[in-house]
Formats: sequence, C-alpha cells, structure tokens
Amino acid sequence: MLKEKIYFILGIGTDIGKTFFMEKLCQKFSNSKALKPIVTGFNADDKNCDTVRLQNVMQKNNQNFSLSEISPFAYNQPSSPHLVAQIDYQKIVEFCQKEISIANNKNSYLFIESAGGVMTPITYHKTFLDLVKDVDISVLLISSNYLGAISHTLTAIEVLKINNIKIEKIFINDQLSANQNFFKNYDDINFADIANTIESFTAIPVSKIDAI
Repeated sequence: MLKEKIYFILGIGTDIGKTFFMEKLCQKFSNSKALKPIVTGFNADDKNCDTVRLQNVMQKNNQNFSLSEISPFAYNQPSSPHLVAQIDYQKIVEFCQKEISIANNKNSYLFIESAGGVMTPITYHKTFLDLVKDVDISVLLISSNYLGAISHTLTAIEVLKINNIKIEKIFINDQLSANQNFFKNYDDINFADIANTIESFTAIPVSKIDAI
C-alpha cells in the first residue's frame, strides 16, 4: 500500500515499464490522474503510445482527459526531449505544480511519469532530476532484473538521495520483452536476489511491479 497520494514515477532508464506501472496504478486507484507532461515519439493514432495508453486506462475509470491535458509537451520524434524541441522548463514546473495543487485540494491520487530515466535531459541545463526536486514530491522508482540492473538501480538511488529526494519504494519490472533487455545473451536475475541486494544496500522496500 502506498503511504501518500502524489508521486513522481521515475525509471532507472528508458523503456523500463513506467507507463505499464502507471496503468496498474490507475486500475488500483480509480480516482487517480496519470500524467506524462513530456512525451517523445508521440503518435495520437498509435494505441501503444504512452499518452494514449494513459488516456484509455483513465477513461475506464470515467476520467476523461484529452491527450494534451495528459501530455501538454508532446513531440513526434522519438529522442531525448532536449534534442527534439526547445522546451520551456519553467512551464513544465508550473504545469506539475498546478496539477499537484489540484490533487491536494481534492485529496485524490496523482501520478506524474518522466520521459526516460532519472537523468534524462529536458533542456541542455535541466533533467528530470531537477524537475522532481522543483516540484518536491516523493518518488516511486521502476527498475528491472536484467544483468546490470542492480548497478543501474543503486546509481539512480544514490543520485536521488544526494539530492534529498524521498524514494518510497522500488518496483521491479521482471516482464520486459526480449528486445527490451539490454543484455539479451545473459539470464535475468532472480527477483529475490535483486530485491535482497537492493534492500541491503538502501533499506528501501522492493516489490514486483504488479504488487502495488
């Protein structure tokens, strides 16, 4: 069970399962709002587009938001945000702060998803790490069990901790498809092994991605 109602959903890298996790959150908490303020590779006609997926799962809860309300900064080119547009970082901060204020006033759930990993650049001077610091909400961190995920996860956690960002829980996505696994020629790490390792280093609880 989650301790709070408002979270930033960060991943240790791209294509790690953040949107899949957001869908799970919306299924569990019917009064939740799921946002991905910045999205690249956007295609409104693609049912697998992250923003479309979030819109569809919220519609099942009778929460009807336009694609632009979910992702006000949407770009067709599938690349790092700072490479596809000159984004006004302060407008992103203000958008998130406004949504956080609305959720607080309604006492409702709000989940904000990053594009890419913790240090994905938004501009040439700001990353998602900066955005989380500026909006000042807790993080749920998405990891996986591929070979190398332990190092990637501990690195992300260290960066977040140094910046005084609260990580409530780590969720392991052990359902990545073969083409998403960075090390295809090696076996995945057993969930218990990766969970025990991360918890021993960080004292942060670890769960499977579908165990919300």
